[in-house]
Amino acid sequence: MLPRQFRAAFAALGVLLVLCPATDICAQASHCTETSSPPGDASLRLLLKNGQSIFQEGEIIALTAEYSANSSDKYIVDSQNYDRSGRLPGAEIFCIEPDHGTDPLVDYFRSLRAIMGGGLSSEQDPATHPLTMDLELNEWMSLPPGSYSLTIIGNRLQLGQERDPTTWQHTILPLRSNTVEFEVAPADPDWQASQLAGATRTLDSPDAKTEDNKHAARMLRFLGSEGSTRELARRYGAENDPFEWEFKFGLFSTPHRELAVQAMTAELSNPEHPVSREYIATLVALELLVDPKWRLPAYDASRLEEWRQLNDARYAEVERRVDEYMQQASKGPHDAAAEAATASEMLLSGLPLSEGEKTRWRPVLLSNWSTLPIEKQNELIEYRWAQVGGPEWLPVLQQIVSGPANPNRAMNKPNREAALLRLWQGSPEQARSLMMQEMAKPQGDIHISVLGQLPEHSFPQFEAGWLHAIRQEGAADAVFQLIDRYGSENILPAVQSIYEAHGGEWACTPQTAMLRCFLRIKPDYGVKELTAAIASRKTTGCYRTQMGDIGEYIRLPQVEKLAIRQLNAPAPSVASDAAKALEKYGSLETENALWTRLQEFHEQWKDKPDKMLHPWPNMIVFDKDSGLEAALVHGILHGQAWFADAATIRRLKEVSSPAKQNELDDALQSLGSGEFTLHMQWWPQDELNYTLGWYTGEGMASFEEKLAQFPPGSHFSMATTKAEQEAHRAELTKAERTASENGQTIDVLAPR
Repeated sequence: MLPRQFRAAFAALGVLLVLCPATDICAQASHCTETSSPPGDASLRLLLKNGQSIFQEGEIIALTAEYSANSSDKYIVDSQNYDRSGRLPGAEIFCIEPDHGTDPLVDYFRSLRAIMGGGLSSEQDPATHPLTMDLELNEWMSLPPGSYSLTIIGNRLQLGQERDPTTWQHTILPLRSNTVEFEVAPADPDWQASQLAGATRTLDSPDAKTEDNKHAARMLRFLGSEGSTRELARRYGAENDPFEWEFKFGLFSTPHRELAVQAMTAELSNPEHPVSREYIATLVALELLVDPKWRLPAYDASRLEEWRQLNDARYAEVERRVDEYMQQASKGPHDAAAEAATASEMLLSGLPLSEGEKTRWRPVLLSNWSTLPIEKQNELIEYRWAQVGGPEWLPVLQQIVSGPANPNRAMNKPNREAALLRLWQGSPEQARSLMMQEMAKPQGDIHISVLGQLPEHSFPQFEAGWLHAIRQEGAADAVFQLIDRYGSENILPAVQSIYEAHGGEWACTPQTAMLRCFLRIKPDYGVKELTAAIASRKTTGCYRTQMGDIGEYIRLPQVEKLAIRQLNAPAPSVASDAAKALEKYGSLETENALWTRLQEFHEQWKDKPDKMLHPWPNMIVFDKDSGLEAALVHGILHGQAWFADAATIRRLKEVSSPAKQNELDDALQSLGSGEFTLHMQWWPQDELNYTLGWYTGEGMASFEEKLAQFPPGSHFSMATTKAEQEAHRAELTKAERTASENGQTIDVLAPR
């Protein structure tokens, strides 16, 4: 069970969702009664797609919304059509008369299982490029039979010029559409049956196009018949199904919710149906929705603690049922594909499995490995190895590494790099020979993060081959990175000749690799070429990040001096990059250089209105002056070699713009309380990444250095999982011991 402070956070979220669910139709209705004065030179036109005006209950009501304007270079419209919740709230408000509609997903979004935000979007000028959006009313409303009038309020228009983000005012100008009228008739059982048959036929066809499959999945989702409910339960949970969200939403929105629970429960006994924690969590959520005992009461601010206690009890019941179902399902018979999927889910589920149970499930997964989609295989090897990996996997890993290269890193092809890394972690002797083969003839899909693991300083036997590959042109980035990591002094003249022949024209990764090689072998020459690379602006944009890309070579005294000089570069992106490099790798003395540049920046901007630095509130642009200020303040606040105490933070507040004040206030508050958040993770490549208060970094040495800078008496709280705690007990123990030696304490909370 989650600790109290985390459950309280969920409860607080629950309060917000009960008061104002992000997609609640009630919120839409309130907007429909508001009055506004829309611009006279922009409009929103609403159409019933294909002119259809009579629909059967459960039929998709397809709409088209057209945003246009008469004045160019005045407005922009946002084309975003989804977010991570599965729908996009607020872009269009649907105003229906009579108001008999209900939101089909209100219970889903109130069940605290929704994820809000995100999604890709673009902006365009509606005068030169009118925006057409295809909408489906069923996404937002389930309507009983009757005659209806519909208008929509569009919230996509704002002032601004398409190609100049600095003109965007980020104030929505609502547009009200025309009215369309339509009728919803009672669903005919024969029509429902034909719709169900057509949807399943399309979804089962190997030749169906993606858009046809998506339409069929949404037909199934909205149909609302008993047959479609059973079909949703049967299809939901299939491995890597691109329409899983449609089936899940259909199970939440079906009017036959008890049937949905029965059908999903029956599927747990289906040998061909894989069992996933997500499937079971959905089943449990539906069970609690049909049981009046577990439905949360309406929120009452005067009884907040009682509401939170009920929510805690509900959450505990969810955990109990999910774990119980997972254990039951693991004992059922499954075919090979379902067995593999179930095995992976059991190992990844977070259940407190004994070593014996893990030992039983790993061979099951291994023996049915070939039945899993390649995408799932890659996911397990790259991101879930701590849960599923073991010595029995070595032959599979060897086979993957020895297979065809995948230089474009296609998701549906085996990931040789991840497999070689896991082989290196499990059997360095076997991995070494495969690494050597790859280094002799790099194929482009295994990068230096893996090939650079070998302890040798150089491999002279491979250098001629690397040079030959580069001279032939089209060499993979890994070839240049191998020269950076393993090139000997003997290779330097040839690399110098190659580099100088195309100075200022190299792509960023090869250029950085060769510069790092120069800095390692011949530092003075490396500094000379690095200086020239930063000054080279005509062919590539590598100069913007070149100083930071050099990495740990910033620690060379002559490179550090160059970085300090670049703080005054005319291009804000170059100065920002130098500040970031000094923040991570600079010596203690570089803090003064950052302060000097920030003071100069403050003098330059102190008498100017903030909107000149930030064209819209708190928006920071990397290659503008706002990006430079952010890098300087962040560098002083987050520097690895020094610690920002209260006096430092207050001084930063005096010279920083409003955009940086919240971050500084948060750090000052944490410092004053002595309470800090600690996060340590070793995902995905088993390398430590940490957050310590407001600091971040990589590696145990960096962590211990930073921890020692915090004042005695500091208290750090860390939430993790039981599995993570067991896998990295040695590192966590070392962190706790180091803190104790510093007069600090670390509390590790592991709820699962």
